[in-house]
Amino acid sequence: MAVCSYGRSALALALFGTLAVPAQGTDYPHSILVDAGGAFSLDRGDRITIAGPGVGRAVEVRKRGSFDAYGVDIVNRSSGNRTRHAYGLLAFGEASALVGDSRIVGSGARSIGVHAQDVSRVTLQNVTLGMSAADSIGISSRSGSRVTTNNVTLRVDGENSIGVIAAGTDSRIVGSELSIVHAGKHSDVGAAFDVAEAMAISGGANVELNKSSLLSEQPGVDAVSIQGVTSTFTAGDTRIVAQGDGASAIALAGGVVSIDGGEVRGAGHAIRAVKGSPGDVAVKVSGGATITGRIENADQLLTFSAQNSSVHGDIVSTGSGPLRIRLDNASWRGRGERVTELVVADGSWKAMGDSSVQHLTLLGRGQIAFDENALPGSFHVGTFVNPGGEGGITLRSRLDAGGPPNSQSTDRLLVAGDVIGSTRLDIVNTGGAGADTSPLTREPQAGDGISVVQVGGSAHADSFHLAGGYLAAGPWQYSLVAYAPGSSDAGQRLLDGEGNDHWDYRLQSNRTDASGKRVNDDVATRERAAPTRARLVPQAPAYLVLANALFGYGRASMDAWHPLEPAAARDPAWRVRTFGGNAIYRSDLPFQRYAVDYTRSDRGLQVAGDLLAWSSGATTMRAGLGLSTGSMRVAPRAIDGVSRAKADARGVAATYVLNTGGGWHANVSYGYTHYRIDVNTLLHGEVLGRFRANAHEASVGGGFRWDPVERFTLEPVASLLWQRLRFVSATDRDGLLVRPGAPARLTFRGGARASMRFEPRGDVITAWSPYMDTRYVVTRGSGESIDVSGVRLATGKAGRAAELAAGAALQFRHDLTAYIDVTARTRLGRGGESGTGARAGVIYQF
Repeated sequence: MAVCSYGRSALALALFGTLAVPAQGTDYPHSILVDAGGAFSLDRGDRITIAGPGVGRAVEVRKRGSFDAYGVDIVNRSSGNRTRHAYGLLAFGEASALVGDSRIVGSGARSIGVHAQDVSRVTLQNVTLGMSAADSIGISSRSGSRVTTNNVTLRVDGENSIGVIAAGTDSRIVGSELSIVHAGKHSDVGAAFDVAEAMAISGGANVELNKSSLLSEQPGVDAVSIQGVTSTFTAGDTRIVAQGDGASAIALAGGVVSIDGGEVRGAGHAIRAVKGSPGDVAVKVSGGATITGRIENADQLLTFSAQNSSVHGDIVSTGSGPLRIRLDNASWRGRGERVTELVVADGSWKAMGDSSVQHLTLLGRGQIAFDENALPGSFHVGTFVNPGGEGGITLRSRLDAGGPPNSQSTDRLLVAGDVIGSTRLDIVNTGGAGADTSPLTREPQAGDGISVVQVGGSAHADSFHLAGGYLAAGPWQYSLVAYAPGSSDAGQRLLDGEGNDHWDYRLQSNRTDASGKRVNDDVATRERAAPTRARLVPQAPAYLVLANALFGYGRASMDAWHPLEPAAARDPAWRVRTFGGNAIYRSDLPFQRYAVDYTRSDRGLQVAGDLLAWSSGATTMRAGLGLSTGSMRVAPRAIDGVSRAKADARGVAATYVLNTGGGWHANVSYGYTHYRIDVNTLLHGEVLGRFRANAHEASVGGGFRWDPVERFTLEPVASLLWQRLRFVSATDRDGLLVRPGAPARLTFRGGARASMRFEPRGDVITAWSPYMDTRYVVTRGSGESIDVSGVRLATGKAGRAAELAAGAALQFRHDLTAYIDVTARTRLGRGGESGTGARAGVIYQF
């Protein structure tokens, strides 16, 4: 049933029909015409079907007319011609129309589903449109008209058809939850616009979409095309996809695009600025939008900015038009070619290959790098600006000896012009084992190592610096050395031009003299009498001294298991001991072989008990078990940097002591200790945590007590101590594989002890015995080297030493004894440890 307002007679007839028959769907086999100023409504179930053969208009709303329809079908099977289109709904001359919960179908060629022109207004709500024939248009807004859609679905299957078109100044299409699928082909390859697009905008029109979807499926069919300087396209949380070969998600010949959230993806291009209107084009994406596909301009200025979004694809200029890019807290992964200006403000760019930018600026914490899956490449830059100094560049480099350019595998930054600011370089090692980059000259040269940055214009030595101050590859320490114009190597030049009038920033293994001065810093000096060597990474000296230091702690711990006892205990006893000391080690190696001295401090606590105590006359024997805990700290004295190591020790030991009535005595002990080691450096903090090592140690000793006079005992003594360390291989924070192996050591000590015994028989002290001890020490070792990432370095020897000890034992009553002693150790010869140690403890017999 229909209600119209063409005049009083028509209104009366309509009312009479309403009262006479119940409402039901009506079939209209002809067009419905709403004349100027008139109004017409269709009810649910009404159907309009136009079959031709002429050019049909299913619904035509003329000047200032009004049309409303809900739950209806509008089907136009007629076709248009070169001068006229067939229409499902046509509104012109400030007319208005509202269609809801309906279906509009155009199956004839040159058909338009909904068309508004001449400042008309059309609203579509919950409408399904289908255009199946060639040269058709789903929705059209022209001449200042506005079409508003809400939850509208449009499918286009015809060749050279357009889903939605907005053309002319102030023409608008506003869509919410608008879904367009364009499955039609593009057969007219000579036309650039208005042929086969999901959406076309031109002549200053405006389209605004929200929570919508645009999809073109066929090759060469763009999802959105825009032309005209004042045309605009705005999309929020909208998916725009052109999945056919060579198709663009957004193609511009003028105009402005704003994308907030959602997705833009094109198999040919995500965004393409093509020949057309001579005006500039601009694209702004924000709100977490994802742009996937190539971005390209030709002869127009394309300004592309991304904020809080991600871009995946190359950005390329193929014509004379400038290409300007800005990334604000946004990420871009792709190659850049002939980019006029790139600003990375708190964003990131991962290049997929060689890229060129005329003017590159890093703001805030902007970062640029090459993608980890890309081949080694170069950033070719005209001028480079990093005013705040917080931005950084990551380059991949195979850290080896380097040398000629064709032997280097590295990413590079090549700046033809000036550099402003100081920029951090993060270097990622791509598999190099490290090397001494100046093995032949023994002095760094301008052609040694690996060139990572070259500058043809103005720069300075600290225009670039390494993150963390150095790089680690194997045990070697690489630094960034700046060769100024005049001192750089012309044969290493990769910039355009000739000569050595350029800056060259090179990765070279640090070389140093014995005083610790880096000879790399004095590239102009070539005459040096003092020997030099490659500098190690700061933690390497800690690895070199670790075995020696742990052997020293183990020796102190094993000594503590056998303290002075003024008289042989005949009953079982509990023993509590503490020990500690400080030592200074001097290496016997020459400077060029990485001699490393150190200082060491030990602290330990032991608790032991006799499991067996036996005596027969003057002969006694006892056997026991003990537990120990302690720590060792070592600080290498090396020119390579500041490092520290700390080892926490937990151990168990078994002891056996025999004293005979004839004055002979012997002791045997075996200990097992587990170490948990942490290594730290001043620059990088903890570089190796929870490093593991186990120690097996056994000692055997004996002597003879001789009493030349009463209360005075002279005691010749000798002992052997065997020690073996087994380390677990580990990889530290800098990627160094540390394999100390299983070094072993055998120590012989021989000397004499002199003691006196006093028995005051007082109420507190019943006896006490002071003593002095002197010994000669000889140590031999095996496996005294360490493998650091395939480079074996010597760790030095223990050598010979002399020890002098003094102490006293105090017996408070028959079942409690306390003792304390101090030992001084002096190395004999070139290498070994010197230092002092102390022990104290109590023995309680039960």
